[in-house]
Amino acid sequence: MQVLGAKGLNNYSDDSIEAVSDAVDTANADSLFDGLTTQQAAADATLTAARDDEVQQLLRETQFTPTPTPTATPVPCAGDCNHDGR
Repeated sequence: MQVLGAKGLNNYSDDSIEAVSDAVDTANADSLFDGLTTQQAAADATLTAARDDEVQQLLRETQFTPTPTPTATPVPCAGDCNHDGR
């Protein structure tokens, strides 16, 4: 699913991926791919899904918001910082 791949699969739960996949299938239900190469059909299906309001809404609403990893705040040295006894 190129639509999800562009957004990063890691940004979606399994349930979200399934919901988006179902919406893509629905968006392309009336599409005809007769006479197209595999690459052309995939490009057409991706474009149709990218233009579909339901697909786009699901992509926005079901995307994870990553939680930043906390980092330690450096503490200024108090005392013998270079261990020279001063």
